Amino acid sequence: GQDKNQKERKLIYRTLGKTGIRVPVIGMGILSSGSPALMRVALDAGITHFDSTAGQTQIHNEEMIGEVLKGVPRESVIFGTKIHLLQDYKTGLYTKAATEDDFLKKLDMALKRLKMDYVDIVYHHMVSRRESAFHEPVMKAMEKAKKAGKARFLGITTHSNIPEVVHAAADSGFYEVVMASYNNRQKNHKLVKEAIAKAADRGLGVVAIKVIRGDWKKDEIPVNPSASLKWVLQDSNVHATIPAFSNFEEMDMDLSVMEDLKLT
Repeated sequence: GQDKNQKERKLIYRTLGKTGIRVPVIGMGILSSGSPALMRVALDAGITHFDSTAGQTQIHNEEMIGEVLKGVPRESVIFGTKIHLLQDYKTGLYTKAATEDDFLKKLDMALKRLKMDYVDIVYHHMVSRRESAFHEPVMKAMEKAKKAGKARFLGITTHSNIPEVVHAAADSGFYEVVMASYNNRQKNHKLVKEAIAKAADRGLGVVAIKVIRGDWKKDEIPVNPSASLKWVLQDSNVHATIPAFSNFEEMDMDLSVMEDLKLT
């Protein structure tokens, strides 16, 4: 039956740099699905790496995740959440409102909704400037969260000025995982590739996002989503991806990439 096929899937694992975390190269970004059934099937298929965004728009998703994972041994899944603080959108720099306190409160609220004592990775979310990557209140908050056992590892995410931020993460000696938009339609994908290579070389875990949809507008579906995933995963400096599949067909297609990933 279907379950049997799910169980026998071929999974390809990589390690998120010096964190030592081993995950299948395809994880699940829970942004668009909000579906407990889909998350359960993903767990059954061997997906262990899940990722969400903390915040008002995602409250339902976080609570759903908490419910689904209730019966699952916590150490059997790798869970990341992203914390976003107010920035000046024109400059990408932080305002005075981006405080240490604000970061820690948001993390605590997310943990409560997720029914977790800790996340494996807490991300400093949506950074677009080198300067912002080193915003002291955020770094202090993250350090506190780690010391308090609320996060095992510290990460950073970037969707714009990607090479600049990935280089900053690699230079920081602070961030342990970097999550970056990476796809073959980026005009600067060669620069992104170089930055990612440096991050991986420095021991950071590398998670690629916006791999399939990339910069496509909502109503444009990429011609060949599997090819987009394969293109990114053929870069051995990418340790994981977290496609936000929103139905079973998409999930199936994404997972099947691991069946015949030509590794270079």
